[in-house]
Parts: sequence; structure tokens; C-alpha cells
Amino acid sequence: MLTEERRRFILEKLNEKGSIDIHQIMKETATSESTVRRDLSVLEKQDQLKRVFGGAVLPGQLATTKTEVKVEEQEDRVAKALIQAIPDGSRLFLDGRAPAKGLLPLLGQKNVLIVTNSIFYAAELSRLNVDVFIPGGVIDRDGILSGQETAAYIRLFDFDVSVVAADGLTTRGALGVNHPGRANLAQLVAERSQEVMVLFNQKASKQKAFMEMQGLERAHVVTYLDEESVRACISPIYRVMHI
Repeated sequence: MLTEERRRFILEKLNEKGSIDIHQIMKETATSESTVRRDLSVLEKQDQLKRVFGGAVLPGQLATTKTEVKVEEQEDRVAKALIQAIPDGSRLFLDGRAPAKGLLPLLGQKNVLIVTNSIFYAAELSRLNVDVFIPGGVIDRDGILSGQETAAYIRLFDFDVSVVAADGLTTRGALGVNHPGRANLAQLVAERSQEVMVLFNQKASKQKAFMEMQGLERAHVVTYLDEESVRACISPIYRVMHI
């Protein structure tokens, strides 16, 4: 589906229902999450919708309790918490799947060395004059590198902090992902890192994951969700950083 066609589809659904869910749009348009988020951002700048957590509503419409806070505000809260946990002079791994757009400008204000498997994060960090390294590998449509070359390059580094993201929880409450390559990456960076920060959002809290992220027993689970709710669904082996 072409860009303009997809955006017309989004507006038609929004006018029909009054609100839209980002994951439903992804499914109906066979489009990646990052692409749909870009579409919503463009349409919001045109005053055709209002972005809220998990999707969008019509301009001027009040969001429900669960969707009241904008996506950008949630990301800013996460970014501010993360930057406090990243000391100046750190060696950092930043997973391209982690929703860390709000973190990038803050990293530009620190003296850090960063390895990332996202060509888009790398380009933005380079523009901010951050020392950034990017591995080889196979690039997917979201600009994420993976494969044996990616893993071999990451093994060259020891990290002070790594930032990754969970897709959901396994049946026993362990942090998990839905792709073996991502599971292998999480285990690898955990082995190479002093501290691991796992981003855990509302989407992840509601989804089942097929593969457990190994080696994260010492990880900090960073979340803006209610701490009691998180503790009720997640394994007690993890340390929760509620923001």
C-alpha cells in the first residue's frame, strides 16, 4: 500500500470509529509499526488527528483513561529515566527495536560510545556528534541489522549499559520476544553488559511471547505501567524500575 493511500485509509478508519489502534492499522495495511507511527506523526502535524498512547483519536476528542497520555510523553518519561542510569563516559548498546527516539537527543549531551543495530538511530546519533558504531549484517525494512555478522561485531565490545525491549511475557512471566534472532541478541548483549535495561510497555504487558530472553536475571525492567500491575504479571526475578 502506497504512503498516501495508507494515510487516507487511516483517516477513513478514524472518521468511521472515532479512534484507531496502531496494531490494528499495522495488521490491516501489512505495514511495520515504525511506518504507521510516522504516518500518525505526519497526520498529527496536519491537525487531522491527535496521537494518544496506542493509537490516535479525532482532533479535540478526549481520550479514554488508558489512552490519555500521548506516545511522545511516555517516550520522554522513559528517556529521562534511562539517561539518569547511563553514566558519562559509558559504552552503550542500543537495540534498534527499543522505542528510544526520545533518548537520542539526551545522549547527544553526554560523552558516550554507542553501538546500535539500527541504521536510523546511527544516522541521528552521528548528526548529534555522538561516537556511534554500527555492525554489518542483513538489514530489514525497519533499518535493523541482524545475523551472524551483527553478532560477531557485538562480541568485540564490553558494555556498561545495554537498552533492549521485550515483545511480551512467556507463560511463566519471563521477558520474551517472538523471533529467535532477537532472543539471541538479547542473550549476547546481556553477557557483554554490566547493566541491562529492558523496556516494557503496555503492548508487551498484554502479549504472549514465544521465546524467553535468556541471561536477564540481573536486568532492570523499565516501565511507566502501574508497579502493582507489573508485579502481578512478571516474574519476581526481575528488578522493576517504575517511572
